[in-house]
Amino acid sequence: MASEYERKLIDMQFQMRENNAHLDDYMKDLNSWTDDIKKKEQNLKNSSTTTKDLPPVRNFIEPSKPKKKSKKKTTTTTAKKSASIRSYDYRAWDKFDVEGECERIDNEQNEGDNEEEDDDNEDENNDNAEWEEEVLKKKAEYYKECGNFKFKEKSYAEAIENYTKAIECDPTCATYYANRAQCQIYEQRYGACEVDCTLAIQCDKNHLKAYYRRALARIQLGKNEQAKEDLEYILFREPANVEAKNRLDELIRTDEIKRLGRVYPLANKSVEQRSKKPLKRIDIQEIDTSIVPTSTTLTKKNVVIEEIETV
Repeated sequence: MASEYERKLIDMQFQMRENNAHLDDYMKDLNSWTDDIKKKEQNLKNSSTTTKDLPPVRNFIEPSKPKKKSKKKTTTTTAKKSASIRSYDYRAWDKFDVEGECERIDNEQNEGDNEEEDDDNEDENNDNAEWEEEVLKKKAEYYKECGNFKFKEKSYAEAIENYTKAIECDPTCATYYANRAQCQIYEQRYGACEVDCTLAIQCDKNHLKAYYRRALARIQLGKNEQAKEDLEYILFREPANVEAKNRLDELIRTDEIKRLGRVYPLANKSVEQRSKKPLKRIDIQEIDTSIVPTSTTLTKKNVVIEEIETV
């Protein structure tokens, strides 16, 4: 028969196996739960309704004002200290002006307090200016997001209003002008688009989208030479820009047609039917039909020649 000690060991092993089985079940449930959560997060990320497509918040939330920094008052002894008097120099102590020394100490303390107040006021003004600048920049970004949302909805007039508010908050950002210029193109306000693109280029000379949109506006305004300059600058910076290259080719073709009167083959014809040489345009002139003789006068008449006997 097994002893009491052996029975206790067997019971202990059985209890440990049960505990391990219970722990394995718990960990399986936990791992399956974490896997489900990760799948849900991935589905939300891949879904079409992302946070970028959602409209911005209804009202702008102003950031909190920074707290005033508390400075510890430090007593500065800028004035020259009076020469120390030794304790046994009784004659010097008799000549020492106690009231004058107290007045000097009071004046030093008042000057130090005034300097600290001036420093505190200057720091507070600087903090307020930085805070106001930060608020304006965040407000400009908020209006830009509102404008982008309205642009996606094709509400170009409302998008222009939001971009205008963003420019009023931060007139140094070129993106706001360029975005408003794009809306001006859709609203067929090409003069305003040209002005906005020029302002964007003044803020950022490397803003190539502003050059391209200004070229589109100038083409509509009939300023082909200036539009060519913008497109050539874009191709100088980005030689692989296909849109700018196509626009420049179209401008060159239209100018050549106006200058030489050439007609290029139509694109819908097959290659065999197209002419290899450029065709020449022939001007059609209208003729005044009032001076043209009628059909009766133009008909041929039979002329009979008779011989006349001479006497």
